Amino acid sequence: MYLNTRFGSSLKRPPDEPGQPVAAHAQGTQGILEAVRGGAASVEHGYEIDDETIVLMKEHGTFLVPTLSSALRVPSPEKVPPYLYQKKTLWSQIARDHLEVALSAGVKVALGTDAGVCPHGQNLTELGHLVDLGLRPWQALQAGTANAAELMRLSADLGTLEQGKLADLVVTTKHPFRNIHDLAVPDSIRAVVQGGHVKKDLDEQFAPLAA
Repeated sequence: MYLNTRFGSSLKRPPDEPGQPVAAHAQGTQGILEAVRGGAASVEHGYEIDDETIVLMKEHGTFLVPTLSSALRVPSPEKVPPYLYQKKTLWSQIARDHLEVALSAGVKVALGTDAGVCPHGQNLTELGHLVDLGLRPWQALQAGTANAAELMRLSADLGTLEQGKLADLVVTTKHPFRNIHDLAVPDSIRAVVQGGHVKKDLDEQFAPLAA
């Protein structure tokens, strides 16, 4: 394996861009619409997104971060009050119906899980959810790599494996194009390199770097 890329932790300065990027946490239709009209860089959740907003997001280049791991995670009715279970069930279906339309329409997507709500270690469940709702596997992977870096204005350093960029990568024994759900199993990710530092290496593939 040969990786011709930059090992280190220092980030290049982002390109000069006017304004400060804003992430709008919006679930209802009107809130999503106002966020896009107001120039938000991304809409987190977006569960009740409608056709008008989809058109505007595509025109403005607004990212959608659908946090499906949160939206589609319905608690056991025995563990929560009835009103909470009913609310979660309702919004889970709303999210599924509306986000499926948005994904098929080609809205720019960046991956996010609403960390803290869903179990850590199974974050890549989000990739499978994106594919289940209409993205191709390569599009889901792009949402978590190049698209996410673009949204965060870090494309000069992250998002793709290229000469001069930080060595940020994972190694897996699974073929994501055949069954992307396999990546949600922690042991399927055999190695993690973050900013050139080896964080996980189950098969000791990066032993010389970690030494």
